[in-house]
Amino acid sequence: MFNKLKRYICILILFTFIFQIPAYAQINAEQIKALAPEIAKELGKGETTGPTPASKEEGVVTPTKSLGEKKVLSQIEKLMAGTEEAEEQPLEQFGYSVFQGGPSSFAPAENQTVGPEYIIGPGDSFSVILWGISEGSFQVTVDKEGKITLPKAGVVGVAGLRYGDLKNFLTHALDPYYQNINLNVSMAKLRSIRIYILGEVNRPGSYLVTSLTGVFNALYACGGPTKNGTLRKIKLIRRGKTIAAADIYDFLLNGNKSGDMLLEDGDTIFVPLIGKVVGIAGNVYRPAIYEINDGASLKDLFYVAGGLMPISYLNRVQIQRVVANEYRTVLDIDVAKEQMQNQYLPLKNMDTVKVFSIYPVVSDVVFLEGAVKHPGTYQLKPGAKVKDLIPTLESLITDSYLGRAELVSIDPLDKTRKVRSLDLKKLFAGDESQNYELKPLDRLVVHSEKREEQSVTISGEVNVPGIYAIEEGEKLSSIIERAGGYTDKAYIFGTVFIRKSAQANQNNSLNKLTDELERRILAESSVKMDNPEEAMIVQQRYTLAKELLAKLRKTQALGRVIVKMDTVERLKGTANDIVLEDGDLIAIPRISSVVSILGEVYDSKSVLFEDGRTASYYINKVGGLNKSADRSSLYVIRCDGTVLSSERNNIFDTQVARGDTIFVPQRIEVAFDWGKWWTNTLDALFKTASTYAIIRTATKD
Repeated sequence: MFNKLKRYICILILFTFIFQIPAYAQINAEQIKALAPEIAKELGKGETTGPTPASKEEGVVTPTKSLGEKKVLSQIEKLMAGTEEAEEQPLEQFGYSVFQGGPSSFAPAENQTVGPEYIIGPGDSFSVILWGISEGSFQVTVDKEGKITLPKAGVVGVAGLRYGDLKNFLTHALDPYYQNINLNVSMAKLRSIRIYILGEVNRPGSYLVTSLTGVFNALYACGGPTKNGTLRKIKLIRRGKTIAAADIYDFLLNGNKSGDMLLEDGDTIFVPLIGKVVGIAGNVYRPAIYEINDGASLKDLFYVAGGLMPISYLNRVQIQRVVANEYRTVLDIDVAKEQMQNQYLPLKNMDTVKVFSIYPVVSDVVFLEGAVKHPGTYQLKPGAKVKDLIPTLESLITDSYLGRAELVSIDPLDKTRKVRSLDLKKLFAGDESQNYELKPLDRLVVHSEKREEQSVTISGEVNVPGIYAIEEGEKLSSIIERAGGYTDKAYIFGTVFIRKSAQANQNNSLNKLTDELERRILAESSVKMDNPEEAMIVQQRYTLAKELLAKLRKTQALGRVIVKMDTVERLKGTANDIVLEDGDLIAIPRISSVVSILGEVYDSKSVLFEDGRTASYYINKVGGLNKSADRSSLYVIRCDGTVLSSERNNIFDTQVARGDTIFVPQRIEVAFDWGKWWTNTLDALFKTASTYAIIRTATKD
């Protein structure tokens, strides 16, 4: 008895590891590639990105932000964000980000042309060219006393002259010493000037800049005003007096640079504290926090914010306001056409204006859905009816179901859903009772006829392999004809036919059998043994049985059905010309020229097929059976899926066909009497496991 048990174990293990394909998915290269970012992220935890080296220009150090540095909100931005709880992104103060580029981004160009209004001062250099009767060129530099030295003419003072007047001045100075003089002057080098930038700026101090530097260039050099500093009333102080007030808003919003005056040596730029600020959020083109002048109104705020958007809801613009340093309040203002005067409402410091969106849903529309050529949203015209959406049968697709369509409406009062059915056949026949009048947001749904398209797949040695749609009741011979018939290399005997329903039935039967074996093993293993040694052996066999059951449960049937194939003409009308089902797979292999011998032989391999030869011939071709072979349990696995065993056949004298496999199991001997315990149950378990392993192998494509 135990010899047979050993054979079953051998067969199960052999077929499990040789033929079974693991059911689990292995990680491939593409999955590793997909995981690479996550791996890099994990490896990079705890690392920080340091700041880039600071840049220096004319004594000014420009700090740079570290990668990933979180933006820091100013006190004003935090306060305004407190009134905008619904805003996902807090409002930012307008204009300050333009200074984040550093001084090099806005420094005056070195080759910038000097205008005629430029005032000459100490440090400026000029190139002078003479031609005519006298020729020559020389370069002069204005000294600290504002004078230059000219050939023959000597020392002359030029400081304070306009650059546009310099040519005439030098011509007049040299004219007594040169006859018919022609003269040209060009700027060779600009002087440097010392200026001071103070107040609410990021880097206050003294700066050495060129004489063509304006107020805006100087502000860029110092990093710009802080968010506590004004952008609208920046003072330019010269010799103790304020000579100008620059408004950066005019530059940023209009491109007007008229307030960007050229600086002179000793000038001071002073940035006072910021003035009144208001925020605007919602549906404007540039939501932000803005600094406003005294008397500014809603209309002024809409202007600096880029204007109202087309989807802005003007019947309710909300202002959140701080009242008397005591509490916040809310004002709802109507600024639509009829109430345009409300746009002149004065704003107060720390006001926040919210411009809401109009209701997003389009109301005067109807919807056409389902089996129609042009589904979508349609304008609801006055008096429109169903036939305005689908005027003719040509508006429908081939699969449209004419027996019943649905018109779904929403009651505007109680919001209940009402569904009305209509017969499209009657509608197109002229029955106006089916031509319902349409209301806003109605949905007309045209259904498709229920047609389940079935298909089978045929592959291998047919002339036109592929996926074929099948009709109800179509047979196997028909699909082979449609695929162009067999090729001249087709091995019809080895055809593999797989069916989904057979797979489900096979798996169900296997599961039921496994469940029954498991119940029997549990019941019989609970019997108490008086002898401790016997009890231990029984427990070991119980563990082995559980492992075999687990392997059996993981096994999945392919669903192969054994069909005796033949030529199309001979197949027609026979029992094997079966009716096809959806999902059937038919694989016609190429003519095989070998027979495979596996298991306990001296050299497992494939041998060239010879017509009329028996299994013993092929076994002898690979050296015969070895000492471990169990000659009483041989198997021949036919190419068509059938299995021949030694229990009912003389395998050695069995004629073998092309593509067949001969399997020789191993003989295992263990000196233990199984007659006392589980004889029938274990015998059934191992028979089931080994037999199914063979069948599973035989039915593999």
